[in-house]
Amino acid sequence: MAAAKNSAAAMKKAEAKKKTESKKQSGVQKMLAAKKAEEAMRQAEEEGRNEVEEDEEEVFDEEQEEEAAGEEEKEQEEEDYEEEEEEEE
Repeated sequence: MAAAKNSAAAMKKAEAKKKTESKKQSGVQKMLAAKKAEEAMRQAEEEGRNEVEEDEEEVFDEEQEEEAAGEEEKEQEEEDYEEEEEEEE
């Protein structure tokens, strides 16, 4: 009878240990999932920043091109005006 009680107690203890281990595993899995989610958010944020920087660079390049084209047009107009002045003289 004592052996049966000891066996039942040992089984309960083993089941309790199994549940505890299961809870620990679940906690570890949740922590790993949270870390993965945090890393994914960090990467998405970094990609967003990179896209903004690329957009800003593109806008800057376009502005530079427009400015250069405006300068060329202004120089051409000045040359045309000077040629007209010379022809009138």
